[in-house]
Amino acid sequence: MRGVDTPEDLSSHVVVGPCTDGCPAPTAIACIQVPKVYDFCFLAESFANVSASLEGCPAEPGATVSCAVAGSTCAFVSATPIDESDFRNVTFAVTVVDQVTVTSPGGQTCTVSLTLSFAKTVTLCAPQGTVQTCEVAGAVCGPCVVVGRSVSCTVQLCLVFLSTAQVALLVPTYGFCTPSACVVSPAPPCPPAFPAACPAPAQGAAGS
Repeated sequence: MRGVDTPEDLSSHVVVGPCTDGCPAPTAIACIQVPKVYDFCFLAESFANVSASLEGCPAEPGATVSCAVAGSTCAFVSATPIDESDFRNVTFAVTVVDQVTVTSPGGQTCTVSLTLSFAKTVTLCAPQGTVQTCEVAGAVCGPCVVVGRSVSCTVQLCLVFLSTAQVALLVPTYGFCTPSACVVSPAPPCPPAFPAACPAPAQGAAGS
């Protein structure tokens, strides 16, 4: 059974991860400056029939269509208070740009840009001094179909919203983190070894 820990030996065995046998007492309480998360949520959005013109493209019968996400942004627009609480209705502007490639049966290709822009409002805990941000954490474009002289696609998004503020927190500490040795692939012998030279034949040996 392990004895009582002292401040000097705690850092030798306390590692990142869950405490399987209970957490030892900290050696100190430290003040650190970190971004604190006040609210954190995600939202799945799906849009059908996002269209773009195919004028000038070989949109012949039997053409195949592929779609790839080229870029996305999600920017803060405004925050409106709700009554006297710290919750606010926060609005973001989301833009997703997709590249749609139409390939005719003869092998001719044409690429058009398909842009989806919209505003999204979510309710977040956002006290005075917090900052609200969002990101497009995932985006999928397709399937797509050619309808007349235009192409129509389905776009699915995963949006993540954050309300944060830079704060100073008191946290228990076990000391500084000490890195462990890295695991690397074995290196080849360096310098390479050469075959040993044969010894000189003994005097009077056969064939001498």
